[in-house]
Amino acid sequence: MNIQHRRVNGWRRLARMPLLLLAVLLLVLAASLELRGTAHAQSGITGAVTVASPAQLIARTTLQISGTATCTLPAGATLLESVGGSVEISQASAQVIVQAGGGFSLTTCDGTVQTFQVFATPPAGSAPFHGGPAIATGSLFISWFDALGNFHEDQLSSGPQAISIQG
Repeated sequence: MNIQHRRVNGWRRLARMPLLLLAVLLLVLAASLELRGTAHAQSGITGAVTVASPAQLIARTTLQISGTATCTLPAGATLLESVGGSVEISQASAQVIVQAGGGFSLTTCDGTVQTFQVFATPPAGSAPFHGGPAIATGSLFISWFDALGNFHEDQLSSGPQAISIQG
């Protein structure tokens, strides 16, 4: 009985190997998709998201995040509506990483530096943010037409950037 029980456990371990390989393959594919998007953004678009430090902790639940963002389209290009942006904050809290983020919009993509403010609250049941160091990452999502009328969609990412949380 003991030998058979050990043999079943051995098969279970073997059955887990393809799942592990599949997980690694998915991570590699996800990384290649991100790199492909970044290469597409090299079509002449430039941009940046800068998060101001410190972020303010409000009522021990929500972060008030301020910053600036800018983007520039290639000559002859036309912006389709506005530019979407997002900021995500990550912070170590005991044995877990707390994450929250929010979105903002830019009205132009002509090199003008624009300010934004985002409020971010971790999901219910998550550990809270606290005063101390954190990491901020920002992204811009841009839909535009080039001078020939071709449609483009690009994502530009900034970060990670070290910030502090105060409050």
